[in-house]
Amino acid sequence: MDEGPRAARRELERLVDAFGRASLVVELWDHGVPDDVARNDVLAHLAVTSNVDLVATGNVHYATPDAFARANVLSAIRARQSLEEVQGWLNASPLAYLRSDAEQRRRFARWPGVVDRAGEIGASLSFDLRLVAPNLPSSPPRRDERAVLPRGPRRKGATERYGTRDGERVPARGVRSTTSSGSLGDSGSRGTSSPSGTSPSSVDARTSTVRAAVRRRTRRCASRSGSPTPTRSS
Repeated sequence: MDEGPRAARRELERLVDAFGRASLVVELWDHGVPDDVARNDVLAHLAVTSNVDLVATGNVHYATPDAFARANVLSAIRARQSLEEVQGWLNASPLAYLRSDAEQRRRFARWPGVVDRAGEIGASLSFDLRLVAPNLPSSPPRRDERAVLPRGPRRKGATERYGTRDGERVPARGVRSTTSSGSLGDSGSRGTSSPSGTSPSSVDARTSTVRAAVRRRTRRCASRSGSPTPTRSS
């Protein structure tokens, strides 16, 4: 307990040295955990005594309270553990959602001004999304971008990125199988073509390798969980 505030002060001083006092804010957030208020009191005192701005945030993990359970499942998947194994690391309260201004003001009334400061910072960082929209020409009626963009530039761009069909620089990018309903090879199978020069047999070999790897991984996961290993139907 004693090391917590001292460690926080050392870290804040390090950040002040690296970025400058005016470029930093100390963050307060509250998810309904019993020690949230005590922690925020310590952080507020640290900010005031260090002459650093103090701001309230939501530390948001999901948009609405009803997404709490789904967020926990995603956290367990990200940690590659079961929900039971990761339970001690998950928040027990579904309060990490996007709150209204009124909700934030009620929750952070103990520290006046921190919600207003969050709004000021947000306003200073906001921008019109239209500024980053691509300036593409509008498509004529009943025509999409593919029809508008000439075939020549498309082919030129693909060749520059991936190489020619006969000498591609990114393996298997240009592999394409076409089936002719009216032509059968001598072996009785449908004819296929690979414009990039990659033979269908090599594509089939890579596909078989990938499928085998997936089956091995499935068996390993099933053995860890104790569930029966799925079998491949003939």
